[in-house]
Amino acid sequence: MGFLHEEGRGVAQSDEEAVRWFKTAAEQGLAEAQLSLGFFIAEGRGVAQSDVEVVAWYKKAATQEHVEAQCNLGVCYQNGTGVEQSDKEALWWWRKAAGQGDAKSQCRIGDMYDHGCGVARSAKEAFRWFNKAADQGFTNAQFNIALQYGDGEGVAQSHFEAVR
Repeated sequence: MGFLHEEGRGVAQSDEEAVRWFKTAAEQGLAEAQLSLGFFIAEGRGVAQSDVEVVAWYKKAATQEHVEAQCNLGVCYQNGTGVEQSDKEALWWWRKAAGQGDAKSQCRIGDMYDHGCGVARSAKEAFRWFNKAADQGFTNAQFNIALQYGDGEGVAQSHFEAVR
């Protein structure tokens, strides 16, 4: 029902009603509803905006192995949104999501290695993570691999591979 109210499909569009339905399902433990409720709270749609509440709902979904919630929780830790900033916590959540094949999280881990945030800087390790995401068609990772080939960072320089 939350999604129907969110989009106005068959019912009047209402963020407040969407939040009410998402919250009902979220409180019963439905991870997808917990994630959706977190989105609405993050944007202040139909409910007061609260970064702390966003993190609480994302965490509930993330602990149920919800990949998108794990990735979003990593972003919260990286940016210090609703929690104390921690690159190590961000990496921990992204590794959980990456372990389930999440390309966005794999690319974020690659970025962390590329810049030495929360881990020792390693262009080789960054390339490895970018490659995992690129193999799934994630364009940001493909772009980063092209840059690494072009600069010879973490891999032998190859302008041919950079433009491929």
